[in-house]
Amino acid sequence: MRAPLQDVRYAFIVLAASVLLIGCGLQGPPENPLQPSLPLTYDIWLYGADAEGLERLTTASGPGRESMGASVSDDGNRIVFYSDSDFLDEGLPNGTDEIWLYTVGRQELTRITAASDPQRDSRNPIISPDGGRIVFESDSDLLDEGLPAGRHQIWLYTIASGQFQLLTEPLDGASGGASIDADGSMVAFHRDGAIWLLNISSGEEIRISPDDGSSASSPAISRNGNRVAFEVDGGIGLYDIQASALEMIATQTEPTRESEAPSINADGTRVVFHSDDDLLGDGRPDSVDEIWLFEVESRSLHRITSTWETGQQIEANPVLQPDSANPKITADGTQIVFASDADFLNEGLPNGYPHLWLYDVSDQALARIDTSRGSGTGPAINRDASTIVLFGSEFDFIRRARIAAGTTEPRPTTLTADEISGDLEAFQNELEGRWAYLKTTGVDYRTLIGSVRDRAVEGMSSEEYALELQRIISMFIDGHAAVGGVRYPEGYLPFLIEPSGDRFVAFLPDRSGFLDDGFPHIRRIDGRPILEWITAAIPFSPKGSSQYQMRHALRQIRYLQFQRGVMGLPQGDTVNVELASADADTTLELSLTVAAQGPVYGIWPDTESGIIDGNVCYLRLEAMNGGAVDEVLSWMPRFRETRGLIVDVRGNGGGSRDALRALFPYVMTSDADPLVVNAAVYCLHPDYPTDHLGGSRYMYRENWPGWSPAERGAIARFKRTFTPEWTPPDEEFSQWHYLVMSRETNPAAFYYGKPVIVLLDAKSFSATDIFVSAFKGYPLVPLMGSPQRRRKCPSGWISASSLEAVTRPRLDGVIPGHRPPARR
Repeated sequence: MRAPLQDVRYAFIVLAASVLLIGCGLQGPPENPLQPSLPLTYDIWLYGADAEGLERLTTASGPGRESMGASVSDDGNRIVFYSDSDFLDEGLPNGTDEIWLYTVGRQELTRITAASDPQRDSRNPIISPDGGRIVFESDSDLLDEGLPAGRHQIWLYTIASGQFQLLTEPLDGASGGASIDADGSMVAFHRDGAIWLLNISSGEEIRISPDDGSSASSPAISRNGNRVAFEVDGGIGLYDIQASALEMIATQTEPTRESEAPSINADGTRVVFHSDDDLLGDGRPDSVDEIWLFEVESRSLHRITSTWETGQQIEANPVLQPDSANPKITADGTQIVFASDADFLNEGLPNGYPHLWLYDVSDQALARIDTSRGSGTGPAINRDASTIVLFGSEFDFIRRARIAAGTTEPRPTTLTADEISGDLEAFQNELEGRWAYLKTTGVDYRTLIGSVRDRAVEGMSSEEYALELQRIISMFIDGHAAVGGVRYPEGYLPFLIEPSGDRFVAFLPDRSGFLDDGFPHIRRIDGRPILEWITAAIPFSPKGSSQYQMRHALRQIRYLQFQRGVMGLPQGDTVNVELASADADTTLELSLTVAAQGPVYGIWPDTESGIIDGNVCYLRLEAMNGGAVDEVLSWMPRFRETRGLIVDVRGNGGGSRDALRALFPYVMTSDADPLVVNAAVYCLHPDYPTDHLGGSRYMYRENWPGWSPAERGAIARFKRTFTPEWTPPDEEFSQWHYLVMSRETNPAAFYYGKPVIVLLDAKSFSATDIFVSAFKGYPLVPLMGSPQRRRKCPSGWISASSLEAVTRPRLDGVIPGHRPPARR
């Protein structure tokens, strides 16, 4: 039997269909009495204000079965949640989620839904404040009406009558995230990236999120039904139903920062949420979540927690610092319950194990709720927080891997042979159970794992163990795979390196210039040729194209002292570099001080969309997020009468497919056939539902009922010529899923009809790879690599100079973003 995921103690693993994230040595010593006894599976726990500690309400029926997403009635007597556990010993299959109701007074557990097929699920229930109705999402055919699988819809269940009502229609798209008001008349939910408000009596739906390509989710409606708070493009929106007005109460300041999980009080006057954004402009770092409160009447925003102090020194990435998340506000708006692993009261609590905290808004007082016996995250509360329900959540799962050096519970510095052996067994089980890329390259991973076990007969440091795992992971081709939480020896290169043709340039981290303007190229570091450094760094990055591995190797070299150790070079406070002139005739040797902090590449080029000289339009997409969609939708109408379009995705590390769906219809004629631009399968596993690749990936099976006849035809044509480089075994993988572009993906798009150049580089990754490949070979859309690099395109060999001729008037005669480096 496969070991449960939580059994992996020193190799923190999160495996999706094609994603593997690994961290090492991150669990503290078990002897600490403050450290929670973490359950091996997610269950439902009840905390009552008058009770002594926690009461466990459910016990998973087997490994890998989980109970999640609880909601509690105002009186605290009824709790709903979803679970794939077989609590009543009915033979329910693992991986099929159902809706369950727990009645506290009678200690009675009742299954509400019955899946119409083992591959269908019911999830995310919300119980009305009076405890009479439940809204939830499901793709089960609960009324036996022939509903198709794969598209979750919003359902209403009335407890007294035992009747189901389908509130949304499959033809409109997949729906989820429902929230219901006090009298059960209004439901807010998300569908296709938008928030909708449904009047249950009339069946009338209205869209309340912006119709501008933004992506919205997670609505929370006030009990009196007058306001809805929701996530939108990394920020928080608040919609006033009576005034039909939307305001942004938190706006995303950077693509990597997000505000999430809004909760609203009964009369809609207070909204709480968590965010790692610097919303007050006081220097909050990325990746540190705090709790925020928005007062509607005064239009004021307050940060409730401060797990991070301005000026605080970090020895590790901020992602390893304590976080506060998942807040819930009481009906009267006077108290906020949230989860955090911060030690607010200086009790010596360990980082990585969240407790629940209660914040009194009036007194601004903070108290800890003792949840040391169970998970402290994913709280649901009744009207006055006298009853709190706990359940597992992604936040809880991630926090288990975030014990940073310097906290009260540092990770162990050394591991015994037995610890490593057990951990490697669980590590191998997880790879074999979840990782889609495991067999793609024929790597003998079992022998590699065995060699680590053999070398650890006398134990091993956690850092050495982490690097051994990284070497194994790097034998594969998953670019999302990595070992996290590794603390490299301090000491970094004081500059950045990029390839330039067959040579390499060294430039300052702020991009204000080269390391030396007269000698831009770097030849040697510590007397060793730059190619030797790259060769030594490559084993720590996944297999891929030469450009991909080059990029990762150059980033790895920044960890100077570590790479010195790999190459057998002495440590030191200075680093010697040999530079060369542009004509390569002369050299310059410098001795530089080793940097205390690693230089950061950031997003580059730092340019903005617009119309450049010669009536040529330039569309800059830095990341495949809501901002990219905004760029497409706001600029393309203004580009209509231009001579040509440059789409710049250099340095774009990926994100979602929404920007592709928004832009591609502009290059399609009105009678163009739909086009399959991506095909994928996922590894079969109970944790991966049948619609695993739907949602934001927009990928569905050939028999998905949402396809139009033309789209089905495109899939049939694609299948006739499609041959994967590696054929996934049918018994281990799902059916093929397809991403199809058609005019209908953006009905507002017009046919542009002018030449379009897509500008890419080795940093274009993940969803950006899909974006670029979608345009490959399409009429009037050549792909082009970086300047001084030639790339084979459908229209033949295209050099950088051909693009430069189009863009010459822009930015002193160079391609946008390739002007002399300037400070950002």
